[in-house]
Amino acid sequence: MKRILIPTIAVVLVSGSAALAECKCGIAKVENGWCADCKVGYVAGVKIKSDALFESLQGHEVDEAKIKCPSCTKAHKAGGYCEACKAGFIGGNAYHSWVAYRLANGEFKRVDDIKCATCRKAAEGSGWCESCGVGYVAHHKLTDKAEYEKAVQAQKVLRLAAESKCEKCAVAMVSDGKCEQCKVEYANGEKIKSGSGG
Repeated sequence: MKRILIPTIAVVLVSGSAALAECKCGIAKVENGWCADCKVGYVAGVKIKSDALFESLQGHEVDEAKIKCPSCTKAHKAGGYCEACKAGFIGGNAYHSWVAYRLANGEFKRVDDIKCATCRKAAEGSGWCESCGVGYVAHHKLTDKAEYEKAVQAQKVLRLAAESKCEKCAVAMVSDGKCEQCKVEYANGEKIKSGSGG
């Protein structure tokens, strides 16, 4: 789920004194992108107003030679997740959030390219098609039901994080981290220590 920036196109008005930018939210919703005009992003069909939260979900290329953790090295080679470092690896990219890692799994499919009606409906949000034996989480096809269920859980956590009033809590929620501002720790998207934030 490498960050996709949707370019801004300026439209000059007849007066020449002002310009309106063209919203790219439609593309961003499908491609897990950020609309610079509206200052919102979308990941797994979830609208994200926080740039910090959106950035925390992006994959970043990593040089295997620079990985020092043996578990991460193994995960990088196999496309797995290191619990100790809270890092997942897919296609040479590192995801420093279990939510991002789960949502980056699967094969991207455009709804127009899906023939099964049940699958098409599922691809627009999330759902499992018993007939085809596949699940979808916002345009990403997963063939393993256990992985699909983990992605659905990740999508639920992301929805909660996107609604958080504290931007740092939101990032902590998707990464099993701690919000230093609110003094709240999170695991699986839930508070594990009382505080004033979230």
